[in-house]
Amino acid sequence: MRDRVRVLVLGTGQMGSGIARLVLERPGLELAGAFGRRRERAGMDLGRAIGLERDLGIPIRSDLEALIAETRPHVAIQATCSRLADATAEIAALVRGGVHVVSIAEELAFPAAASPAGAAALHRLAADHGVAVVGTGINPGFVLDLLVVALTGVCLDVRAITARRVNDLSPYGPSVLATQGVGRTPEAFRQGLADGTVVGHFGFPQSLHMIAAALGWEIERIEERREPIVSRVQRETPFVRVEPGEVAGCLHTAVAYRAGAPVITLVHPQQIHPHLEGVETGDVIEITGTPGVRLAGSPEIPGGLGTEALAVNMIPRVLAAAPGLHSMADLPVPAAFRGDPRQSQRARGGRQTAAPVAPGTLVEIHGVVLPAGARAPQVPADTQAVPLEMRVKGVLAAPAALGEEAEIVTPAGRRLRGTLVEVDPAYTHGFGRPIRELSTIGDEVRALLRARGHGA
Repeated sequence: MRDRVRVLVLGTGQMGSGIARLVLERPGLELAGAFGRRRERAGMDLGRAIGLERDLGIPIRSDLEALIAETRPHVAIQATCSRLADATAEIAALVRGGVHVVSIAEELAFPAAASPAGAAALHRLAADHGVAVVGTGINPGFVLDLLVVALTGVCLDVRAITARRVNDLSPYGPSVLATQGVGRTPEAFRQGLADGTVVGHFGFPQSLHMIAAALGWEIERIEERREPIVSRVQRETPFVRVEPGEVAGCLHTAVAYRAGAPVITLVHPQQIHPHLEGVETGDVIEITGTPGVRLAGSPEIPGGLGTEALAVNMIPRVLAAAPGLHSMADLPVPAAFRGDPRQSQRARGGRQTAAPVAPGTLVEIHGVVLPAGARAPQVPADTQAVPLEMRVKGVLAAPAALGEEAEIVTPAGRRLRGTLVEVDPAYTHGFGRPIRELSTIGDEVRALLRARGHGA
């Protein structure tokens, strides 16, 4: 087997720990390093931190840029936060280091729903550095959006969609439980809604916009409603104890409107141990169209395990994707791969890369010539803050696959080494992004000439 794909994991909480354990189990992957935001955990061996009861020889690091430079990962999985604003700095550091990114931050599932400008900037950054970024997770990222989109593929037309996910919050850690108001009184739950400490489900706008974008629908507005699920019995997890009369979870509903009518309704009651009150978990998708579609499954697809699996199973897809920011609806569906994740990659342009690319093929490589802070002292500070990178086209000197170290011979006869990022690359040249004010200047000049009798 060729060298394994080196994976960096960001976050060592419930999700990050599960993802790290899964990376360790996959024979085609190498766990290159781990980043943690909590500085008090810096230096702790990752094996102990993720519950393996043995050392891995991988210390948790809190300096992300230094970690990227030392470990040189091919791909990173971010499991540190939920919001785009909180995730952007880490993703930007990874992208500038030439690292592909899979994020389970809920707002990364469809970032334009939270910030169109932020999403556009992140897309340009990733495209400029030749790497791909995608947000995934069980929800948003799969059940109430990607699966819905896939099911519409058998419809001649779609008039309305309703999807419901009833799940068990018990496997989640304290931060998730707090956002659902678990353990509060109903009054404290409502106060939490007012002050923003209780948010319910992260990601409804992302799911709604992903579905709408796939169907070509323009969404006028989104209405959301959150209600406490009050327990009638005692419930308990390792992180919280709920007495009768206290909140066991949140019933969150979101409705998207088009042309004045509700067209997408998503319902998501989440609570700990719903079975204690006879509630069965499950996922239901109903599409009103031609033909109508109804898909139901019980129990639920487990949220924690499903998110961990999606994060790791998207590695082959993100490695093969075109540079830029993607949603799950943009890329081929993931599969539970075994062995070398590059076996299922596709080179940009459609060439299969299960086998190494042959010598003599025109390719493009990417490399970091100087890391951030290593340029000459007279270089301006803003330039010092970013690495000096190269993207060079040339003929492949020896067999290599996408994502691997490769040597090329340039048209000038130079031999250079870097990461193989594209096969049969196009030669594209431009003058930067368009300037809006210049788009109308031709019509304005013609109007002036006509006004002066010159014709145009």
